[in-house]
Amino acid sequence: MSTVYSKSVQKILQIGEPEDIDSWPDYLEYGFNKTHIQELIEFLSSNDLWSYNDNKEAWAGVHAWRVLGQLKAEEAIEPLFDFLHRTNDEWSHTEIPRVLKMLGPSVFETSKMFLKDPSKNVWVRVVAAETMTNIAQYYPQYREDSIHIFGEELKKYKTNEITLNSFVIYGLVNLQSHDYLNEMKEAFEARCVDEMTMGNWEDVQYELGL
Repeated sequence: MSTVYSKSVQKILQIGEPEDIDSWPDYLEYGFNKTHIQELIEFLSSNDLWSYNDNKEAWAGVHAWRVLGQLKAEEAIEPLFDFLHRTNDEWSHTEIPRVLKMLGPSVFETSKMFLKDPSKNVWVRVVAAETMTNIAQYYPQYREDSIHIFGEELKKYKTNEITLNSFVIYGLVNLQSHDYLNEMKEAFEARCVDEMTMGNWEDVQYELGL
């Protein structure tokens, strides 16, 4: 790897595989601050980095997006979504929603944009839906907008991938919305929902108190 990184970024190049996916260290103790944000964003975008599959450097991107979350780096919102669109990595699908949640309500508009864009891969759109749900649960002023967008996407259930339908319904259920019950029922009846993610129509009715 020929790129010269700052001392703080060099440290995360040497950490290797995280010991715990749930409990993250305080990366700010490595000396990170807001002056490192752009470097970390460029670091995540490095195709060279992701070719190092068998050594510690291959895990540095995981540590980088965790740092961006701890720095509350709003500048990283769109690059994180773009990263998800370029890769098909299970670890990123698990952790980046948590990072986006750490960035607060500023992620909402970008999440909405990516969810509504059919040119994005399904996992990016799933993360966008999950992020919108998280934001709307913590910031009620986003609830109505989220419900409307989820409902409009659900109306396309016949052409959507079933995974996307599942997470859109998941969002509606978690926001306790009764606004699109007919569309939800129709999607289940058409077998356009992944029941491993959302359960069946009876489970949805139970969660909604029907």
